[in-house]
Amino acid sequence: MVDNEIVILREIQNSGDVIYAYKLASIGIYVSYGLSAFHAVHYIHAVTSYSNDYLLPVAIFKEYEFMTLLKTMVKRDYTGNLWTFHMPQHIDNNGYDIWLAKVKDQREIVISQNFKC
Repeated sequence: MVDNEIVILREIQNSGDVIYAYKLASIGIYVSYGLSAFHAVHYIHAVTSYSNDYLLPVAIFKEYEFMTLLKTMVKRDYTGNLWTFHMPQHIDNNGYDIWLAKVKDQREIVISQNFKC
């Protein structure tokens, strides 16, 4: 299980040069939050959404996409269930707010279409 407060703090402190990816071993997927999610989707295909619990966007990806990150990143670290991928080039964060708004909008559309009362 991933601790909300640790994830949020890590993403607040994210300089924009790393992607943090957490393995959810019980279901065999990986997840990135916040700026890490934004950067991850520049390298891999991931399902995106917005977490009300974390108040951050989320990128969810499978083993294949994880392996792509492993091959693409020149430096990576692993501690516990956390992978830290050091990106080979800096990605401009100016598009983050626009991307976040799209993620939130898509989530709301899906919810409204599937849960009409």
